[in-house]
Amino acid sequence: MNRCILVTGVFLFLLSAGLFASDIDKYYAKKEYISPRRDTLRYRVLEPERIEKNKKYPLVLFLHGAGERGSDNEAQLVHGANMFLNPVIRDQHPTS
Repeated sequence: MNRCILVTGVFLFLLSAGLFASDIDKYYAKKEYISPRRDTLRYRVLEPERIEKNKKYPLVLFLHGAGERGSDNEAQLVHGANMFLNPVIRDQHPTS
C-alpha cells in the first residue's frame, strides 16, 4: 500500500514538473551563446513586459545551485523562476 502511494506521488510530481516547464517557456525565452571555441552556454531571458527604445534596463542574474545543474535548460527554472513572474514583485520593480 505504501509503495503504491509513493509511486503515485512520484508520478504526480513528475507530471506537475512537466506542466511547470511548459508554462515557464511562455515567459522565459531559451537562448544560447556559442563561444569562438564552440563552447555552448544555454540561458533564459525574462524581458520586461513593456520595452521602450533607447531606455536602459537592469540586468538581474539568478545563479542556481548544484541541484539545478544540467544542460536541459529547464531544471534551472525549478527554484526562483516563479518569483520573477509574480505580479506583485514586478509592480514593485517596474521597468517602464
